[in-house]
Amino acid sequence: VIFKRNKEKYPFETKLLGNYNVYNILSSIALGKRLGIPIENLQQSIKMVRQIEGRLELKDFKYMYQIDNTFNTNPIGAKVGLDVLELMPGKKVVVTDGINPTASNENEKQMNHIYGSQIAKLNPDLVILVGERQTKHIFKGLLENNYDKNNIYVVKRMNDAYNLIQKIKSKEKVYALFE
Repeated sequence: VIFKRNKEKYPFETKLLGNYNVYNILSSIALGKRLGIPIENLQQSIKMVRQIEGRLELKDFKYMYQIDNTFNTNPIGAKVGLDVLELMPGKKVVVTDGINPTASNENEKQMNHIYGSQIAKLNPDLVILVGERQTKHIFKGLLENNYDKNNIYVVKRMNDAYNLIQKIKSKEKVYALFE
């Protein structure tokens, strides 16, 4: 962080994922500085902030890094999850049972179709859809955007997705977004 008045650079470190967290952190730093909190204290505090469970929470499972975004079953949260996955090195996997808004059924179909299109644009190495019926519109969105059908797996349960990911043989680390 560079402050306007003194132009000195101060390094900050966080484990939080997502661009929106950068803005939240910058706001917190500005407020802390305004309140006279020493930079060292701000740096330490930011470093210790923990991710909220199920909101872009990074978990190391040894065979994969799971980006747990299961709390965010809305279109904005789902898109942010894809943006985070795009930044990760290695193999990319999307696991989803679909977006389940509180709105009408027709709206749900459209949102899931759009989400399928967004996933296709990211072009992950693998897409695992949990539940055939509730993910059929994601499936359509993927195919209509030329995503390779051979890289789509439809499983019945979330445990099946974990088992499938464990079977991936790769020298690269696997990053799996669970939406």
